[in-house]
Amino acid sequence: MSETKLIYKKYQQAVTNIGTVDKSGKNSFHDFDYVTEPDLLNAIRPALQENGLVLHPTLISRKTTPGINKKGEPITTEDVEMKYTLIDVETGDAIESVFPGCAIGTDDKTLAKAMTSCAKYGLIKMFSI
Repeated sequence: MSETKLIYKKYQQAVTNIGTVDKSGKNSFHDFDYVTEPDLLNAIRPALQENGLVLHPTLISRKTTPGINKKGEPITTEDVEMKYTLIDVETGDAIESVFPGCAIGTDDKTLAKAMTSCAKYGLIKMFSI
């Protein structure tokens, strides 16, 4: 088996090992439960380690757009793109995936919210959760 095919076999095994992830987050305002980023990472990390894989995130683009909300208050929209590189530590082979993220906010945490959004939904898609 070629080394390139080995990373796909390890990736498939990691996806199988992860299974489902419980929703521990609660949005009281809209009354729904959701998967948190720590929930995802806690489910994914052991499967990666068992299969000799490492996941490396990189912020590849960021766009900050100032605006005004309906109340006339200043807001900021952050649009990001992050690349997630899945690396086979044995061979050095890698699989890259790019995901978008967006957040709107009034504080200094808007960038972090956009990156978290990107991470959550990117990881859900990348690992078929």
